[in-house]
Amino acid sequence: MSNTLKVRPKDGVQVRKEDGSLMPKACCDVPNNTYYRRRVHDGDLVASKPAKKGVAK
Repeated sequence: MSNTLKVRPKDGVQVRKEDGSLMPKACCDVPNNTYYRRRVHDGDLVASKPAKKGVAK
């Protein structure tokens, strides 16, 4: 399991970080802990998949 998650808030939703500040609307890395996994499970955060490496068409 990775130590970080790449997430962004669901469109139209503001999500607070563990420290109480608002998450940016763009993707960001957060610790892979129960707080953020719960936000993803609840649908408030959307987990982003890393871009595939390869040849651009």
